[in-house]
Amino acid sequence: MAVRIRICRQGWYYLAVVLLIFAGALFRQVNLLLILSGIIMSPLVLGWLLAWRTVGRLTVRRLPPSQAMAGEPLSVSYVVSNPRKRLGAWAVLCEDSAVRENEPSAAEPLRVLFPHIAARGQCKGVVRGALVRRGIYRFGPLRLSTRFPFGLFEAQRVFAEPQSILVLPRLGRLNPAWTARRRAALAGSHQRAARRGSDGDFFGLREWNRGDGLRRVAWRAAAKRGSPVVRDLEQSHSRDAALLVDLSQPGGPRADSDILVERAVSCAATIAADLCRRGGGTLWLMTTDARFPPLAGATSGILLKDAMERLALVESSPGDRSAALIEQATTFVDADAEIILITTRPWTPDTCGTTLRAGLTKRLLVIDVSSEELRHYFDYQDTLPGIAPR
Repeated sequence: MAVRIRICRQGWYYLAVVLLIFAGALFRQVNLLLILSGIIMSPLVLGWLLAWRTVGRLTVRRLPPSQAMAGEPLSVSYVVSNPRKRLGAWAVLCEDSAVRENEPSAAEPLRVLFPHIAARGQCKGVVRGALVRRGIYRFGPLRLSTRFPFGLFEAQRVFAEPQSILVLPRLGRLNPAWTARRRAALAGSHQRAARRGSDGDFFGLREWNRGDGLRRVAWRAAAKRGSPVVRDLEQSHSRDAALLVDLSQPGGPRADSDILVERAVSCAATIAADLCRRGGGTLWLMTTDARFPPLAGATSGILLKDAMERLALVESSPGDRSAALIEQATTFVDADAEIILITTRPWTPDTCGTTLRAGLTKRLLVIDVSSEELRHYFDYQDTLPGIAPR
């Protein structure tokens, strides 16, 4: 893009002094003052020329990570190149912005100053901070500017350079009470002697899920069926789980609704990470966000990646959809899988107008993130929107 030059406030003051001297010399017909006004006019011309030439041929590249985690340190690098053969560049300011999708008014400024960029050289600068809210952030446009050498003019050049970064939910810490709850859930599943898992004797065939290893694919059976199937193996130490994230707001958004939504998503992400780390089972992830269908698969790193990306994008929804969420879970989830409902409000079957099926109450765990009882299972830290300096 072409270089744009504007005169700074100091430049206007300087120009006013020059014009005042020139006008006095002209009306008084003092040749010495005319010569003086011409001499002090030269910094204006020289400042305009050098400011234009400084940024005229500079190029800049942004090097952000592909993903980040909310609240964790984030580094974005900027590389400015100077292709000129002789003239260096001084005091170049690189300005950028990070805008959370659907929130254009909450742009976060990013700035880095390059004191000197040698001719035929390049310089790298790094902005360090932390994006404290999950979601997609879009960078750009980039702007290079300088007021070198006298600060009378500012020359700037704008580069589109659109890029984006996905900020994953912030992970908290599960307390020992959660581990005890999981052990109790496993102890209550003795009625199923042979559980599906990743090690043990042959149990049967089932459909292929994302995250299953290729070594477990039954190729002959898959060729006969025309769809991939895997060998299910016996395991007595795992239990499947369904993670339901209820972000519905039947009474409309509240003053603390954003905080509660972020807290619920963080809790769900932490539980999903714990289940996928332990492995040996199947995880279902369902939310009240109608844009996303249920996500299911064998607990693994691949499934965790998909779950984290899903949770990074879910939003709250108007109305009460918790009943539909539970009904959906009972349709897709195995009959003895544990169901974990994470909600942003006090919840009972009566609040959503549904009647739980027989046996569902025993395997349903409700976690209300608006209650102090949440800390019984989950340690979290609420953050405010924006970029936290590091």
